[in-house]
Amino acid sequence: MKNVQLTDFGPEDIEDFLVEVEASFGIQFVQNELLHVKTFGQLSDHIIGKIKRTNVQDCTGQQAFYKLRNAISRTREIDRSTIRPNLDLNNVFPRASRRQEINAIEKELGFKLSILRPRKWITAMLALLLVICFLALFLYWKIALLGIVLTLFGSWLATKFGKELEVGNLKQLTQKVTREHYLRCRRNTDSFNKLEIEKILIDWFADYFGLECDKLIREQRLP
Repeated sequence: MKNVQLTDFGPEDIEDFLVEVEASFGIQFVQNELLHVKTFGQLSDHIIGKIKRTNVQDCTGQQAFYKLRNAISRTREIDRSTIRPNLDLNNVFPRASRRQEINAIEKELGFKLSILRPRKWITAMLALLLVICFLALFLYWKIALLGIVLTLFGSWLATKFGKELEVGNLKQLTQKVTREHYLRCRRNTDSFNKLEIEKILIDWFADYFGLECDKLIREQRLP
């Protein structure tokens, strides 16, 4: 695997990620607040320091699993005792009614799961068409511009109606919602577990930027 570093990405990539961090942990960064932050460890410490809630040593991932299990049990009428971490979500959400079933789960939970995407070949084809259209701007700009608009519209449609699952089982879904909806997963939203935040950030950063968790050390430089 390529040795990817955080410095391979631009500041705008980090900014996009931090928008999601703000929503998950109920914090907000102000302009120039992070100018002093140079490494992943410093960023983690800064994020943890901004979470002004009672520190309670319990497991948010476990609470997220229970919330998901209860929501699946109620909306899909499945016995809770059979809902375990290795539960195959393809069986829980049949393709024909997948979007409707997931919408029902999201309504029960009170937040979006964001686990549906288009087929990979559709995404690849649209990306290729977009590149071709940009290259064609130098020769047939009117046609190319129309192609860009149509390709972007096609991408929007593909995303809106995609039915492919981004996660395979309930354990993976639990990990995803724990990091993306941290406070909403907790029984007491006025509390957090300080000890687990850095581990969540490591997993989240690694997944978001395509890094290996064991190589995402505190000393790794930010762009």
